Amino acid sequence: MNIVRLVVAYSCGIAIWGLLRMPAFLGGSGWPAPAEPVTALFLPGWEGGEYPGLAGLLHGLKAVTERGGAFPLRGLAVALPALGAAVAVGYVLGARARMHDRLPHPRDGAGPRQARGSRSLLARPLGTLGARGLAGAGVLVLVAGAGFVAAERYAAAALAPMAWVAGGAEVLTVTGRVASDPEPAGSGGTFLLRVDTAEGRPARARLHVTWRGNPGQRVPVLAYGDRVRVTGTLRRPRPATVPGGYDGRAALLREGIGYELMAGAPPRWLGPPRGLDRLPAAVFALRGRLREGLEASLPAGPRGVAAALLLDWRQELSITARTVLADTGLIHLLAVSGQHVAMAAVGASWLAGRGGLLPRARRLVVAAVVTVYAAITGGPPSVLRATATYLLADLGRALARPATALAMLAWAAAVQLLFRPLWLFEP
Repeated sequence: MNIVRLVVAYSCGIAIWGLLRMPAFLGGSGWPAPAEPVTALFLPGWEGGEYPGLAGLLHGLKAVTERGGAFPLRGLAVALPALGAAVAVGYVLGARARMHDRLPHPRDGAGPRQARGSRSLLARPLGTLGARGLAGAGVLVLVAGAGFVAAERYAAAALAPMAWVAGGAEVLTVTGRVASDPEPAGSGGTFLLRVDTAEGRPARARLHVTWRGNPGQRVPVLAYGDRVRVTGTLRRPRPATVPGGYDGRAALLREGIGYELMAGAPPRWLGPPRGLDRLPAAVFALRGRLREGLEASLPAGPRGVAAALLLDWRQELSITARTVLADTGLIHLLAVSGQHVAMAAVGASWLAGRGGLLPRARRLVVAAVVTVYAAITGGPPSVLRATATYLLADLGRALARPATALAMLAWAAAVQLLFRPLWLFEP
C-alpha cells in the first residue's frame, strides 16, 4: 500500500473530525459535547478506562447486545457521516492501486486490452474494481477511521483538567515539569507544564501557565524540565475576539492543551530535571547560551531580529521592528520554517566539505547540525516537518534507496500526525 495514500486517508479522517467535532471542543455549537466522547456514544466503557483497549470494544458490543441490539441513534449521527466520507476516500484513493480488469479496445472493440488505471476511477462501477481494489479501499477506510479516533482522543485528553474542577473549585494546586522554554511576560512569565499531580492526586495533562509577580519580588529562574508547584485559577484559553484574529484557544488545542492556569504568585521550584528530561534541558540551555551570545555581540534592535530569525525567539523584538515588518508585509519572514532548515543543511554541508570530511562523515555532521537546529528553535511544526523530510531523504540516499519527494513528505507527515493529529490544522 502506497504511503502517500495511507497518509492522505489518515489526514482525511482527521479533517472529517475537524468538521464534525472541533467546534464542540472550541466551545462552539458542535455536537455532542466533549464531556461525552464520540466513541462512548455507541461503545459503552470504551472511554472510561474501566475496560481499556480491545476489552473496552468487546464490553461495548456485549452491552449493545444485552440491550436487545439497540444501537443509539445519536452515535450514528456522528459515525455515519464519518464512515461515509471515509468510504469515499478509500474508493477514490485505494481502488485505483490494484486494478487488473480487462477493457475492450476504445476504437474497434476487437479483443480485450490490458489497462491499469487508464480509465478514470470515478467512471468505473464498483463491481469492476476487483477483490484487490476493494481490499485496498477497505484498508484506507480503516486508516481514515483511525485518524478520526486519534483526533478525538487527542482533543479529549486536552480537556482532561475538566474533571479537576467538576466540584466548582477552580483554584487548585498542581505539580509537574516545565515542558517549554519559559518566556517573560511583564512582571511574570509563561510556560507549558506537564502535570504530574493535581490537588495531591495523580493526574496527566498539559497546561499553559501564566504567572504574575510583584515588582521587586524574588522569583525563581526556571528552565526546561524543572519540577515546580503552582497554585492558580483554571480557565479555558481566550478565543479570537475579532474575525481573522489570533485564536489562542485553537492554537493551544492543536498542541494538546485545553486549559490554562492563571497564577498570582511565582511557581515554587521543587527540583532540577530528572531522567529523560535532562537531554532536552541541555538543548534549551544551549539555546539560552546562544541568546546570551547575541546579546553580547549585537545592539538591541538587530539582536531582536536575529533571535527571531535564528532561534524563533521573539521576546526581544522591539515594537518598532514589529510595526515596520507588519506594515511592509514582511512579518512572515520571522517565522522559522523549512527554509531555515535548508539553509542550515547547506551551510553545514559546505563547511564539512571545506573541512575535507569524507561523504559518510559529512552526511552524519549535516544530520546532527539539522537535528540540533530543529531542537534549539523549539520544534515548531514546519521545522520538524522539514527536518524529518531531510533526514528521511538522506537516509534513503545512504541506503541507495532513493524515494520521491512526495513519499518523503508523506513519511514526515505520518510521524507528526501520529503524535500530534491536530497539527494537520496548523497554518
